[in-house]
Amino acid sequence: VLFEPSYWVPSPSALLDSSSWDAPLFENTPFCDASGKCGERPDKPSPRTYYSSRQQTDYKQWIEMHDILRGSATKYEVRRHDARREARRGGSSVDHLLPPLILLGDSITESWLGTKEGQLIERATGIPFLLHQLFEPHFDPLVLGISGDQTQHLLYRLQDRELHPEYAHDKEATFTVLIGTNNLGAGVLPKNAAMGVKAVVEYLLKHTKGKVVLVKVLPRGDVEKLSPICKPRCEADGSPLKSWMPSVDEMNSVIEKNVVPKLTRKFGKKRLSLVDCGKEFLGSEDGSSRETKDSLMPDGLHPNVEGQTILSQCIVNCAAGQCD
Repeated sequence: VLFEPSYWVPSPSALLDSSSWDAPLFENTPFCDASGKCGERPDKPSPRTYYSSRQQTDYKQWIEMHDILRGSATKYEVRRHDARREARRGGSSVDHLLPPLILLGDSITESWLGTKEGQLIERATGIPFLLHQLFEPHFDPLVLGISGDQTQHLLYRLQDRELHPEYAHDKEATFTVLIGTNNLGAGVLPKNAAMGVKAVVEYLLKHTKGKVVLVKVLPRGDVEKLSPICKPRCEADGSPLKSWMPSVDEMNSVIEKNVVPKLTRKFGKKRLSLVDCGKEFLGSEDGSSRETKDSLMPDGLHPNVEGQTILSQCIVNCAAGQCD
């Protein structure tokens, strides 16, 4: 049994009546309680709730950012549709249009916009330029990432107007998925988080005609964030975990050995690729106790512009068919 037995699944009426969710409810409700019961299920679509938003303002910012991304997706669809229509009117081929590249994920993905939940943030300085420098010569990118998102939040967004027919039905489109580290960060078991990734990828394969590039969860070195999830996620002696890497490695192993083989058998090998873009981030550097390189990932979680360059090139290579 991969899933823990008890998850709270929000009813539509509860979501509509979120006005009753006051600030203390957000601040005092952990995502997973001490027994290991978690508030949202990784493989079922859910917006942010008071389980997954630390503060009421986080919840409101998520709603606003989701609206922004829906608007971006609509504009992207209209622009591509108009370009195709003009090409056909002129009697020319639409082959000159760059293939869509839809970047899906959490804060690491949102960094390509230079923002955190829609607000400019210093750690992402220089990263938006990478879209022009590395992606746009080969693809037409659309960034659909929100900081703090878990698998169920991305799944919800895809089903709530962030996935449009213009690029969903394009056989030349590539959808990149980098999601799941925030599930681990909330205290979700690695196997359960991997099933959340499976739900996202399977939804994309069912509802699009292009291919999916699934990026393994990147290494984490922000060990200071392990204490808040103990309990329930602790060492055998009850102390906080010492490292994120066993959980990251277990999750990636389930994805590689369980999730990807099942999905490729169902949808074909040509539509799904798995790529490891995290190897260069591993390794402590002089004066640092982290398991990740401060020169590429200063806070142990988010790549800086140098790290995001490595990630971007890795994705571009895989989208072009070079995933090794």
